[in-house]
Amino acid sequence: MRKRPAKRLLGDDLGSTTIEFALIFPALVGILFAIIDGGRFIGARATLSQAAANGARTACLSTTTNQSFIDTAVAGSAATLPGTIVSNLECNAGGACPAFPLAAGTSVYLTIRYNFTGVFFKMFSRQMNQTSRMVC
Repeated sequence: MRKRPAKRLLGDDLGSTTIEFALIFPALVGILFAIIDGGRFIGARATLSQAAANGARTACLSTTTNQSFIDTAVAGSAATLPGTIVSNLECNAGGACPAFPLAAGTSVYLTIRYNFTGVFFKMFSRQMNQTSRMVC
């Protein structure tokens, strides 16, 4: 006995794998791109932390004579983060820093800022702030 074409197609599942893949693939690609942006965010946070520590260290050095030395040190440490700026420099918990070079025992608080922008997902875009403290 010969099967009818409709019954033959109902029992055939050759195309189901392709359809399932077409439904799942965009979600998998989205997860992959979210992981990439998340990794970039974590890397930017680590770089920002290192740059803040380097800027505070530079402020404590006896060869530092003005703010531009600190700005250059931060920009050099955060070369992969263009647009990183020193937003605040304080000495001894809230006071303005006296003339450079700073005296021994002075506490330096350096805050730097960076606007992170996600490449694939704009929800990862954040203004990142990092503060570092160092005693000269």
